[in-house]
Amino acid sequence: MRFDMLVTLLKELHSRRGGKEPLVVVEVGVFIGKLSRFLLQRCDFIKLVGVDPYIGSDDTFPGKSDLDPNAAFAEATGVFEQHGGRASLMPMTSEAAAATLQDGSIDAIFIDGCHLYDCVRQDFELWMPKMRRDVETLVSGHDFSPMWPGVVRAVHEQRPGQSVQLSTDWMFWWFQ
Repeated sequence: MRFDMLVTLLKELHSRRGGKEPLVVVEVGVFIGKLSRFLLQRCDFIKLVGVDPYIGSDDTFPGKSDLDPNAAFAEATGVFEQHGGRASLMPMTSEAAAATLQDGSIDAIFIDGCHLYDCVRQDFELWMPKMRRDVETLVSGHDFSPMWPGVVRAVHEQRPGQSVQLSTDWMFWWFQ
């Protein structure tokens, strides 16, 4: 569900901006690249940067994941390699990845990494300066839910007194 919603939002952003230049999209929390594949197959106008440290379990996943981090990285690498220059996978922390990108260089972000409050807050602190300021951009993410109070708190702190759009599957988003 969030996959389709994110495609719709990216198409809307691209259209609002004239539909000419590609959008630079950062996905924080790639895992096996399921969302990455979906976006790259349906949005030929994006350049996707995937960020994931592949550290294994950080005890923030609600279910049980038996997939070895090396296997997850290998699967995601395959997804990104299929799309050549349109996709790059950064197997590193959010902090390390953000340090490699210029401020004001990205058009959209999807935050779905570590779900603890300090992690989500840090992701906002690291990535919001990277958003372009000369045009409209999209901020989005996953797991805005009572199950993840840290996500909810960090999002509210990021948008004090401002609206946050919610959709099925616990996705949050706003244009800015």
